[in-house]
Amino acid sequence: MGDHAEEGGTIRVDAEGGGATSVTSQEEAAIGEAVILLRDFPQWAIWLPTGGRDWAAIRPACSRPPAPELPTIWVHAGTASELVRLMQAADEQVSGCGQTDHESRQGHAR
Repeated sequence: MGDHAEEGGTIRVDAEGGGATSVTSQEEAAIGEAVILLRDFPQWAIWLPTGGRDWAAIRPACSRPPAPELPTIWVHAGTASELVRLMQAADEQVSGCGQTDHESRQGHAR
């Protein structure tokens, strides 16, 4: 019974090559949150918290594809929900402080 994640146990994951690893219910929850974040924020790369570290995410600071010479935006947070808030705020700044494309073009035409 102790191997059930909902009871605070671990889940055995068989890896390629015949090895196995264990995933705790806490790690399983973090992986689930990361999947949701990646689905909702496809322009971001996300790192799961490990060893007491924060969640981390990075994205290009412009709409161009990532490249070493282009600036990037990093955010760090203690929880996945805080990471969402910070990524949304960064996305708004990158997209013209929340303006629509139409409003941005009007501002540049003046």
